[in-house]
Amino acid sequence: MYEWIVIFSVEYLYLFIACIALGYFFIARKSVKLREVVVIFLMAFGLALVIDKISNQLIDSPRPFVVEKVSPLVSHVADNGFPSEHTLLVFLIAGTVFLFNKKMGTTLGILALGVGVGSVLAKVHHPIDVLGSIGIAFFAVTISWCVVLKILRKEKPVTI
Repeated sequence: MYEWIVIFSVEYLYLFIACIALGYFFIARKSVKLREVVVIFLMAFGLALVIDKISNQLIDSPRPFVVEKVSPLVSHVADNGFPSEHTLLVFLIAGTVFLFNKKMGTTLGILALGVGVGSVLAKVHHPIDVLGSIGIAFFAVTISWCVVLKILRKEKPVTI
């Protein structure tokens, strides 16, 4: 049972999170400014992708199954593990949803933690790979949100 939960977390939970987010925005489309959601997510995704590619070249993090010479619970190439791209994606989704609905965003964030923890337990990522992804996602969503506030809403962005 334990292995099944870990495998589900690594291979399918990110799809479940994306479907929940899409379903939420479909249901809440009248109360949410979908244009802002799309712009924030796409900006955050683009920024996160650039940071992902740069950090992947600068930070060397061999996969745990390579270092420990064990078989991972899911098949994976033995490349650099930093950052965890699945974790990055689900935290971009959760962060974007959080800007519009704190409760739903928090729920998706908790599920997103399952993706990160699952990848660590499956021996395909180190905890630092997951934490790095969370940090990149937080940074990218925050920057995108500030830009949208400044440009689309023409408001002064909140400083953190």
